[in-house]
Amino acid sequence: MDKIDTTNPPYMACGHRANSLGKKAGDNELGWACVICSCFDVIEKPHLEGRRARCTSYGRPWGRDFHCIYINDKRTDVNSCRSKETICNCERPSDEFLPFFEYRGKGSKYAKQHCANCRYVEIAHIKKQKEFFVPKHSSKICDNFTPVGPQEFDAFYCGCSVGWD
Repeated sequence: MDKIDTTNPPYMACGHRANSLGKKAGDNELGWACVICSCFDVIEKPHLEGRRARCTSYGRPWGRDFHCIYINDKRTDVNSCRSKETICNCERPSDEFLPFFEYRGKGSKYAKQHCANCRYVEIAHIKKQKEFFVPKHSSKICDNFTPVGPQEFDAFYCGCSVGWD
């Protein structure tokens, strides 16, 4: 890759848009990467038309001193969303430019690697790695990994639970 056009980053296999440049372990060539997932595999842009995305905190209370940046598909005033009792119901049309957008439809990494029974990722189901990764929670990992499959909603983050700092 001689020159990289950073104005239009591609989609990564993890479901995010590329948000960094990096090198795979053992690779000498600089390429697109996702620093959120340590992903280096580029895929074709998924079809987003008609899809909706929900905040990853959808259905949970907002953080005490944080606010959602979207209300009714419009930006909101910083001081309008400060109630601890307020529940996140942020849903928007799927858009690759939403903060931390993740495609979760057909063929997505999420659809293939999350379990329909317990929501843990596939690797956590491997007996050897259960105790290595999450010994405290290993009883919550089921014994029969079943891919969750394509999800109705994609995901993004609206700022409601932990803010932006």
